[in-house]
Amino acid sequence: MFMFKKVVPVVKHDKAGQEILDRLDSFLAQESPELVYWFERLFEEQQNAVTYAELREAVLNGYEQNIWKWQEDYAVFVNEHLAPAWIAALRSGASSLQKRFGEFILDDSSKQLKEWMRQHTAEFITNIGEDTRAAIKAILAHGQDAGWSAQQMAYAVRPCIGLTRRDALANARYRQHVLDTLLKQNPNMIQEVAERKAHEAALRYASMQHRQRAEMIANTELAYAYNRGNYEGVRQAMAQGLMGACEKVWLTAGTERVCAQCMSLNGRRIGFEDSFNIAGKELYRGAHQVPPAHPRCRCVVQYVEYTPPARNTPRLGAGEMPPKNSASISPIRLGKIDINDPQIVKATIDYFERQILAQPVENAIVIAPSGTVFRAVGDLNSIDSVWEVGEELSGAIVLHNHPPGSVNEWSFGNDDLNFFMDAKLKILRGIDEIYIYELTRNANEIDEILSIAEWDEFTNRHCDVIRRAKSMSVGYRRWKHD
Repeated sequence: MFMFKKVVPVVKHDKAGQEILDRLDSFLAQESPELVYWFERLFEEQQNAVTYAELREAVLNGYEQNIWKWQEDYAVFVNEHLAPAWIAALRSGASSLQKRFGEFILDDSSKQLKEWMRQHTAEFITNIGEDTRAAIKAILAHGQDAGWSAQQMAYAVRPCIGLTRRDALANARYRQHVLDTLLKQNPNMIQEVAERKAHEAALRYASMQHRQRAEMIANTELAYAYNRGNYEGVRQAMAQGLMGACEKVWLTAGTERVCAQCMSLNGRRIGFEDSFNIAGKELYRGAHQVPPAHPRCRCVVQYVEYTPPARNTPRLGAGEMPPKNSASISPIRLGKIDINDPQIVKATIDYFERQILAQPVENAIVIAPSGTVFRAVGDLNSIDSVWEVGEELSGAIVLHNHPPGSVNEWSFGNDDLNFFMDAKLKILRGIDEIYIYELTRNANEIDEILSIAEWDEFTNRHCDVIRRAKSMSVGYRRWKHD
């Protein structure tokens, strides 16, 4: 009988793409061994911290107290070992940007990265604790089916502390197989001796399983933090005007070990804030924005600029008109929502405003009266292509950002007001790093003009918009966002 293994074609990347993959491989080779060591120490200490007598008592009374203790161990481990490794990976992921732009340094205290660290820490502790809970539950169920005593269950549980349900069951079955084989091949062997030998074999097998699990977690966590660091670094570089607006391209490792899912993603190009279409459950919430797609995945993302950096776009002087937007991209249809559901409309507005806030060029999101959602991309000061949406602009809700350094930053400009009137919009919203601005067909919604003591050039522009809004009989509001 002949068995044929499906051959996965080896992917060839260009020089830039291969360098990105090589940097990740080099980083993992350098940093992973130490983290693997600490994970193995953690699993060993958790096993040694509980006696068989305590495990037997836990079998009879439930494992919740032990689970909570192990959960605390994981929290301490994250603070002492994993969080510093994450930060090192984040910085390493963004290090290529510092080499490219000498003035750039990743701000790892940024709002986005602080939120990622907080969220990921909580998810990691919860998930690894749940893995242990599921493993023990599976062992107990297996033991009950096999008719094990509480003492036998305790001996089966101890090697499996820190393993997944699948590995724990594999260990329990291996232990049972060794026991059955010993008794079958040695009819005169005492039961207790056979059980001791089977337990010792299970411990050796568990040691190998723990090392494999430690390697899997360490490599996956470091790869995730590395890719996240690169992602957030590009976000910050765009916000600083060092890079133009970017799209993401998935690059898979060019080896025969690449899985079919990652191979299907290779070369996939999506928007910067979008998520890749990865089958199955996310490893962590929001994890599909960047690799890994699965444990041990070594894929990376390449960032491709489709507009020039904002720092290369000259500021306009007083009275100058912006040039024709040659970098403007035709509107893309993103999907459709229920326009009659206020909650869905609000959620859509909130979602996309968070997405476009950090973009270094103007982005417009059009929510048409039909519920169809479009996205258009322009340059630093305008989005000419938004007019290509055509008749669906009439009565639409339009959201757009005012990038730092643009002529409309910190207020609406004349072009915003004219666009609102000429396109017959229902609502026009502008967003910058401090404020949200809104024009509506409700003339009663008008901001108060600020006192003269608070005036500066931006307040003066704001008050000019109020006067124009009143003259056009439309509503205008400005408020700070989070």
